[in-house]
Amino acid sequence: GKDGEGRTALMLAVAYNENNDVVRRLFDSGADVNLQDKAGETALMKAARVRRNPWTVRDLAKAKADVNTRDASGQTALHHAAARSDGGAVLIASLLDREADVEAKDKRGNTPLLAAAELGTASSVLALLEAGADPKAKNGAG
Repeated sequence: GKDGEGRTALMLAVAYNENNDVVRRLFDSGADVNLQDKAGETALMKAARVRRNPWTVRDLAKAKADVNTRDASGQTALHHAAARSDGGAVLIASLLDREADVEAKDKRGNTPLLAAAELGTASSVLALLEAGADPKAKNGAG
């Protein structure tokens, strides 16, 4: 089932419960890791944005979560990880290992590198550059 925002038990566990066993039990019992809520976010996107433990991102990706699904604003999990102010480099590496699109553009034309440059950390910027992100990329605003 889903709540009023379209979130599943797995999405809620990823977003609010730091107990990794709860998350693991939900997807081990068959929770659909690719369902999207009303904002278009998946459990993987929520994990990339708020999860303190990088293993959750890795485990969701291994559980066949689509790393290139886009939310309502056109962002992927890589955008969410790149924009973390507390360092998303380990999360970025996990997503890139699963073939996340390093040049994915959201609806404003922002790539994950632009998200990292605006809101993220130097280590996130470096991880994306090392993965081949275009340092000359521009968004819709130029």
